[in-house]
Amino acid sequence: MPKDNSRRLFADLIQQASTYYGNWTPNQTVEVGDYGILNRETAEFEKEGSIYDEDFRPDLAIHDQYPVEKTEPDDQYIVVSRGGKVQSFDAKFGAEYPGIVQSTIKGRWQFGRGRGAVVVLHKPMELVIKNRSKLLPHLTEALQGKALVESVYKCPMYALVLTQKSDMGSDVAVGLDIAKVGGATLKGHWNYYTSSGVWRSGGEDGGATYYPLYTLRTPKPPNFLARLLGHRGPGEPLEMPEGEDGFETYQPPWNVLNDEGEEYTPSDEGEASDDE
Repeated sequence: MPKDNSRRLFADLIQQASTYYGNWTPNQTVEVGDYGILNRETAEFEKEGSIYDEDFRPDLAIHDQYPVEKTEPDDQYIVVSRGGKVQSFDAKFGAEYPGIVQSTIKGRWQFGRGRGAVVVLHKPMELVIKNRSKLLPHLTEALQGKALVESVYKCPMYALVLTQKSDMGSDVAVGLDIAKVGGATLKGHWNYYTSSGVWRSGGEDGGATYYPLYTLRTPKPPNFLARLLGHRGPGEPLEMPEGEDGFETYQPPWNVLNDEGEEYTPSDEGEASDDE
């Protein structure tokens, strides 16, 4: 059977648009402080451990000194990949899809011939490592070659879409109706439409937790750190220049992807030239 590269393409499109990796399987738990690798084929984060494990650098007292910090929840958070243009809800669309137009949270976008992705979150909360700029310089050696989950968006309701390639482009719309009793949110109902694409949504009962977005960082290469820090004597404390923590954004482990989620290779460029 052919490979399904949807998850990888979705993660890639969202990461390019927001720096957050899109998680096509948001019921898969991703926690702040986890470290490991991003699977090159499936785009799923593969945990190898956590900086909050008791046996990981106990000398730093990470759990106590650098705990996971919660931010205030947003009402909504939306990420739209490149090429997505906001569209209005005209009378014709409203007549055909009244559930979307009448929703509490809603949006409509038009994508061109290339594939696009959308993430819509209700009441998302971002979790981050508190005082991470002070902690990370101490982890450059221990996490060399690994990806560290620096922040995570978790939420009770989400909708994801990945459009299909179409010569006519793709029209995408999503809406979320929120049911409330006495001011308390009880549940929601997703309404969505796409002229060409696949959808995934969850949390309509409001009782689950999902992890649709997360950021990954990795220590800079040893040769860079050596030049940055110079030669330190034994036992000298690790001190980074102001504004530097020794980490950088973790880049996807795959090459540039085409609209099928497959990696471009030098031979692809040669074949394109021959066809012209």
